[in-house]
Amino acid sequence: MSSTNYEHIAGGCDGKHYFCSIGDVTISGRTYQNVVLRYSIQSQEWAVLSYPTQPRVFSNYVDGTAIKLCYGDDVGNIIQIDSTDFKDNYSGTTAAIAYEIDTRDIFQPLKGAKKSVRDKIIILSEGSSGANVMYRTDSFLESDWKNIHNGEIREKNQVISNLNLPEFRYLRLRIKGASTTVRFKLLAIEIPNYAVYGY
Repeated sequence: MSSTNYEHIAGGCDGKHYFCSIGDVTISGRTYQNVVLRYSIQSQEWAVLSYPTQPRVFSNYVDGTAIKLCYGDDVGNIIQIDSTDFKDNYSGTTAAIAYEIDTRDIFQPLKGAKKSVRDKIIILSEGSSGANVMYRTDSFLESDWKNIHNGEIREKNQVISNLNLPEFRYLRLRIKGASTTVRFKLLAIEIPNYAVYGY
């Protein structure tokens, strides 16, 4: 994070999540704009979000009987955090909500052994809107991500077969898409069968 963002760091809490706006961030040569870190208090998980504009101040407000969290951005908009709208309006324009989810490194069984996915990956999700599934093997480089052949999610219970993935010691998956109609929910990823070599 650039030191020029320090004076614009802002945070707010809705009772379930803590949001911290930190501006633009560059990781491994890739820049993410208007980053907001979201901490889920109950599950103790972090999510990295990117907004069309930079939140500069957060505030709670009362809407009837509900207390809601909103923010003011760097161009004068006031936006409700995680509203029920599937599209958010910024300065009169409507933007689709993009998402990108990475798994942890998958290396079981036998971390040091070469292995491969025998036949399929099963992804259970809701609202995929044609998301693409990518993979990266034995690498931490952003440039090594590749699309999985036939790796488009179109059904709630998507079976991706005929993978032709290379052998690996560890594997990471990424689901990437943009939603304009429903919110994407990743429910489960299953790799039912590995081949392990050398043992």
